Amino acid sequence: MTQLKKEIIKLADNEYCIRDYNLDNYYLIVGDKKSALIDTGSGIGDPRLEIREITDKDILVLLTHGHLDHAGNAYYFDDIYMNERDDELLDEHFGNPDMIKWFIETRGPVRFPKGDIEELKSYVNENMPDKLKYKNVSEGDKFELGTTVLTTIEIPGHTKGSVGYLSSSTKYLYAGDALNQGIIIPCKSKEQGSTKKEIETMRSSLENLMNYYDDIDKICMGHDGPFKDKSIIKDYLSLCKDLLSGKIKGQYESQEIREGYVVRRGLAEFWYEAYR
Repeated sequence: MTQLKKEIIKLADNEYCIRDYNLDNYYLIVGDKKSALIDTGSGIGDPRLEIREITDKDILVLLTHGHLDHAGNAYYFDDIYMNERDDELLDEHFGNPDMIKWFIETRGPVRFPKGDIEELKSYVNENMPDKLKYKNVSEGDKFELGTTVLTTIEIPGHTKGSVGYLSSSTKYLYAGDALNQGIIIPCKSKEQGSTKKEIETMRSSLENLMNYYDDIDKICMGHDGPFKDKSIIKDYLSLCKDLLSGKIKGQYESQEIREGYVVRRGLAEFWYEAYR
């Protein structure tokens, strides 16, 4: 079966964004010695098809977090890294063809409206493994690709184990879903209520990111974009502080793929109590 090709966007010399049929973004950093794939897409087709058009170097996989739309195709590779605090989440999401098809069915009409949803579903591997072996990655860990070095920054909030990877060559921070135009802090149910603890975690993450602020040029997002100005860090930080102090309170909204309480400021859209 011929697989519909994914869009490849060249961000800079040797750094690329691969659009996973507009459902998510993952990124390829080509070094002198080896290459890094930051996230792997949602499990639709074989991700190596586009990668091998760009490089034949050995690939290490750096996951920003454990959600299916970022770790879904990681099993195609051998050398995989993720923060272990997302282990439970990964177990819940990984290796489930039906969940990937649900993701395509619910997100596809919104993010890929001109695409054939049934065709995308046909690319899902029905026999993927149900467990993923990976190595833990933590704050400050470095991955040397040659002249380019990727530095790990922990950004818990969206998930417990969310991390970003900062490129020494471009100063791009590959942040997964931790710094999208819309950050989502999920609630398991409406009955569960408050996400104060998670907002406090997000605030701490953003305060830590401010230590790297001068070393960052642009944010590369897990969805849309791919670029966002780094001032979004300050926008999210001020929202978190004002939510925790009680200065502001979100309004309930229901959209096509999002429901919950949201506040907005500058570049930031913070869904701090999201039910879906």
